[in-house]
Amino acid sequence: MNSLILVPWARMVLVTHLLTLNLPAFSFVLQPSIQHSRATRPSQMHLAMEDLGAPSYLEERLQEYGFHGRLLTLSDQDLPVLAECQLKGEAQLVSITKIISKKDDSGKPQGSRLEVERCTSQDEEGPTIVDLGQITTIWSAKGTANDLSSANRMTIPAGKLDRTLDKLYRTRVGRARGSTGGVRRKQLTKKQLPKLVEFAPAEEQASVDTVLRQVLKTGAGFARLVDSEVTREALFPSTTENEPSTKQQAVQQRIIASTALAKDAKSGGRFKRFGCLPVSHHDGVLTVINGGWVVLDQGVRATSEGRKFAERAGSTTTMADDRIITRLECLAMGGDDQNSWGELQVDVRESLRGMNLPMTPEGAKQALIQIGHWTESSSATKKQRIDPWPKTVLEAAEWYCKMDEKRRDYLIRGEMIPGDEGRVDLTKLPCICMDASSTTFRDDAIGIRPRAPTGRRVTKASKWEILLHIADVSDLYAPEANVNRKGKPAEYLETLREAAHSRGTSRYDLPLGPLHLLPPVVLHALALDTNTVDLTNQGPLRLERGINRCVTLWVYIDEKTGKLLDSGLERTLISSPLALSYNAATALLDGTLPKEDATLDKAKAIIAVAERNLCRWSDFQRTKSKAAQAKEERLSGREMLGREMNGNSGFERTRSHRIVDSALDLYGFALNGLLFRAEAPVPRVLGNGMDRVGRVASAPLRRYIDGVAQRQALAALCEYGGKPLTRKQVMYESKSATAAINAVSNIKASKRDNGSTNTLQVLQSLSMYIKDNDGPVPAMSTGKGNEVVILGIGATASCRGIQGTLGPGKEILVEVQSIDERSGQVSVVSR
Repeated sequence: MNSLILVPWARMVLVTHLLTLNLPAFSFVLQPSIQHSRATRPSQMHLAMEDLGAPSYLEERLQEYGFHGRLLTLSDQDLPVLAECQLKGEAQLVSITKIISKKDDSGKPQGSRLEVERCTSQDEEGPTIVDLGQITTIWSAKGTANDLSSANRMTIPAGKLDRTLDKLYRTRVGRARGSTGGVRRKQLTKKQLPKLVEFAPAEEQASVDTVLRQVLKTGAGFARLVDSEVTREALFPSTTENEPSTKQQAVQQRIIASTALAKDAKSGGRFKRFGCLPVSHHDGVLTVINGGWVVLDQGVRATSEGRKFAERAGSTTTMADDRIITRLECLAMGGDDQNSWGELQVDVRESLRGMNLPMTPEGAKQALIQIGHWTESSSATKKQRIDPWPKTVLEAAEWYCKMDEKRRDYLIRGEMIPGDEGRVDLTKLPCICMDASSTTFRDDAIGIRPRAPTGRRVTKASKWEILLHIADVSDLYAPEANVNRKGKPAEYLETLREAAHSRGTSRYDLPLGPLHLLPPVVLHALALDTNTVDLTNQGPLRLERGINRCVTLWVYIDEKTGKLLDSGLERTLISSPLALSYNAATALLDGTLPKEDATLDKAKAIIAVAERNLCRWSDFQRTKSKAAQAKEERLSGREMLGREMNGNSGFERTRSHRIVDSALDLYGFALNGLLFRAEAPVPRVLGNGMDRVGRVASAPLRRYIDGVAQRQALAALCEYGGKPLTRKQVMYESKSATAAINAVSNIKASKRDNGSTNTLQVLQSLSMYIKDNDGPVPAMSTGKGNEVVILGIGATASCRGIQGTLGPGKEILVEVQSIDERSGQVSVVSR
């Protein structure tokens, strides 16, 4: 045999931490395909078939059940050859220099050992004797320790290794041990093992049993196994640009891949080492199953990650650590079910157990403080004794608030600071904020402007230009715009951006309070400075003068058809908007607001013009877009459901709600079109595209991805903040934002009462209704699993007999099975 043939059996894609290695150079031969066992040996081998003899019983069984793909033959003529080896608990690259046969007293082969030399050792240690099981993967590259020479530095971008490994894990873990994975129909099962061992020759039975039990763990046809070559191809996809310029570079890339797998296994991650297994050894030829790394079951992985998280205690951060931290934060704020520790996520449970902390919200808080992710605050109130941010983020937040306060003072005096030149001054145009009465940070406002002063010629357009203002967050997301803020200020801005990236999205549904995207003091600085007025006071309204930095979309709509005629984006300055609640704005439009004031009359006129144009546009969209039609059906269903539940559903849809919804939908629609024409990709959460009327850049104080989208819009349409993001960069941001949202998507957030919104009066009304009416009763799906609401009564119930999940507002007939007035639970069955 002139060369050892070893081939990758799968292709993949993957990612993680910045890894820089000084990599050695080798003299080697890289072959394109794996060498099979004697049962399927290629004809180019220098040993004739009759010289090797018939395949062993074990080889035949491996061939029969699809495990021959990693069978490898090795003789002294193939040596030296490179391999990954486990030495003193560490993964190292070695050169196999000799095969040593172990024999029993009768002279029969009893096992195999290998003589190896370390390729990366800096001392003068000689050869080391190792068992075959210590070898992880045998490479196809020939070389020795003496072949090493200085090598170029190779780097992997930060985050790439971890993301790639995670994708590789997810594509493998789904291939269960009992499935064929599409490899072959005939598969090996545990029930077959006793018979297979029984029919084996007596001297082979022990090895047959051992090997077959081990390969079962790798899935059908090794579907759950990866090796460094598969990982290398995922890290360095084979393209014209990435094709290794030399064989030495390919080996260096594989060293990075093998190191990444070893580090992942050691940190309690996704993979576990699977050493080479002996198959046969005679006539100087060793046949083995080439090893690699097998994926851990998800439950085992979560347990391991939680344990390692507790051991590291925040010293390093992996993707798993980020996920555990997010879940700990939700638990600390009362999320998830506290009735039973067994209902917590496995990784969270193991983390708290490893840190000797109770599996409660208080335990989660202490865990976050111990790792430095939350900070104990000496000035905090008794209700909340900690700040849910690291000290570095709080320090950056304090600096930003002081900086923004000074900037607002400059703007009020009419002075521009570096970076704000070129903004369009709209401070003389009034605008309106419409939000829930409980809203703390307002980031959007609506205004109008006559078309004539703008000089824009738009055929068939309304005489009014609709202005949609969104708070400007470019300080955090457009680093190239902050060229005048170097040194510590630049570090502060990067710290805040990383904090938003880590959290991904705000959560307002946690029992003990919200988890904001950024510290509240930063959100207050970024939010619009508004005029909140007391509508119960009979005196004249007094508005304070304030200046806000915004990203404003102007649009023209055909008032007859509702078609969008023209649009554009500007960096603007606006005055402090008048802040109205949804109910107050609706009452103002309906003429039922008791207070009268000239300011309110002007606000009513602005809202009325906006309503006329925006509603026309929404009607036009529903005639052209199936996604818009589907959204309207969903909202109509929820609106009808809210009426049936007497307002207990928490969903309202007043006139002002419709105006704001249409405005934000239009903002996303128009901005998406502008970016498309500019050939700039749009950052968005995966699965939230225009086919679902997904909004773009409309909530930068609540969603990280919206801040990124605003930065993209400013770069592509206003030439501000640097070059537009590439498609690759946008995909990375979109995946990161999606992962952050998915990390908490299954965490329950409701307060732990009886779990029902039914009052005693509602239940008694339902009981009386059933007594007076025989047969099924009409009900409507809430869109939450199998929950329905009884029409005319407003009682919610759990319904059996529903296939899948019904959309909100879907009417069905049900039969009431039970009513529990103590717990408030109602059970029904679909008819």
